[in-house]
Amino acid sequence: MADRQRTGRVFMALDPGPIAGPASDTRLARQFSAITDQPNVRLPGQRRAAAHIRTAAAGVDIPVRRRTIPMKRPDNSA
Repeated sequence: MADRQRTGRVFMALDPGPIAGPASDTRLARQFSAITDQPNVRLPGQRRAAAHIRTAAAGVDIPVRRRTIPMKRPDNSA
């Protein structure tokens, strides 16, 4: 069995309004930018949000496949 790197995840939900003051949204935006500006780093949900925007603008291609009819199985009952 191959060794897998074990990584952890931390999720925090914050309501900055009561304690951070009126400029908290600007400071948080700056903090999130500092995180996402690093190589190979993204915020949770960032890829999903980008995919949602992309599919809303361009739509989704659904490939047309030929319908196959399953072969009849041989009757093996005696």
